[in-house]
Amino acid sequence: MTKQKTRLVLWTGAKHSGKTTGLFALVNIFRERGLVVAGFLAPAIYEDERLTGFEGLDLGTGRRCQLATRSCKHAPFIFTDDGRELGRQALSHAAYHGADVVVVDEFGPYEFAGDGWRPQVDLLLRQIAIPIILVVRNTLIEDVRKLYKDLNPIAIKANEKDASDLMLRILF
Repeated sequence: MTKQKTRLVLWTGAKHSGKTTGLFALVNIFRERGLVVAGFLAPAIYEDERLTGFEGLDLGTGRRCQLATRSCKHAPFIFTDDGRELGRQALSHAAYHGADVVVVDEFGPYEFAGDGWRPQVDLLLRQIAIPIILVVRNTLIEDVRKLYKDLNPIAIKANEKDASDLMLRILF
């Protein structure tokens, strides 16, 4: 009997705790091992130590653009049309065809409202058998587990010492 590989892993941590930074390092490890990585990262943009927005990074093409911005500390983020389109393209069939793993940063409140990357994630989970890594805040882990309960998602705390090694063991 062959071991059933995990299809859905939640890369978790508190809000603004370095989940994306840690995952970017993990993506580089995947690539060093010859794995093809598709998907989307959203690194934070800081100006004068103040979070002012997020950049979108298509992991397949390396293309970048402004994903979201806000005018002041407590204002909500406003997502750009270019950023949304870049994310949709990064999570499209053409982008993940031939990939070994797909990354989605981040699966959060917008996705639970049916917006954001939710349509693409649902389609990915129906269409492909390769592993998908969702970046998820600690406060949403149980909600994501309930949403995708048939896949038995595994959560890995991004800030744990051996998180990258654990991810590699689980996925490959």
